[in-house]
Amino acid sequence: MTGIVIEYCGPGDSREQSARDLADAVGQAEYFAYEAEWHLEKHTLIAAESDRVVGFLRFVVQEIGPDSDRPSLALRGEPMREAYVLAFGVDESHRRRGVGAALQSKLIEEATTLGCFQVRSRSAGDRAANHALKLSLGFGVHPTKDTDQGVFFVLRLPQAERSPGGVRD
Repeated sequence: MTGIVIEYCGPGDSREQSARDLADAVGQAEYFAYEAEWHLEKHTLIAAESDRVVGFLRFVVQEIGPDSDRPSLALRGEPMREAYVLAFGVDESHRRRGVGAALQSKLIEEATTLGCFQVRSRSAGDRAANHALKLSLGFGVHPTKDTDQGVFFVLRLPQAERSPGGVRD
């Protein structure tokens, strides 16, 4: 992964459109653009090689529950928050080179800093490479009831590394 940097890409960043274009090229444009009333924050991480975006990971911070038509879950009276991955992809020319793992690792780091209890994502059943990546990073897996044989991946974040204001045991 020499020469590739993982960093935030915010609104107005000149590379944001490149991230959106890559999302479109890998079939993730709909998910990249998805917005819901329960999203508290939106974040985009990119993998960049020089000025070229070669990977992206779009995630939101949300309370656990509302996206499943459930009340927010709470621990000791505090709503539990999660980093939920909306879209994730790596340019075909850069796959199997550690770019996806680096994006996922940065997500885990950022979600911990943001005080999230867990990281969660959904993946269609035919995404074997994504499944293998998530499992190698320690995510648990749970099937969905969707027709595409999808699964949810969930990774509980370490309590000791939570930022002030995050949920604590």
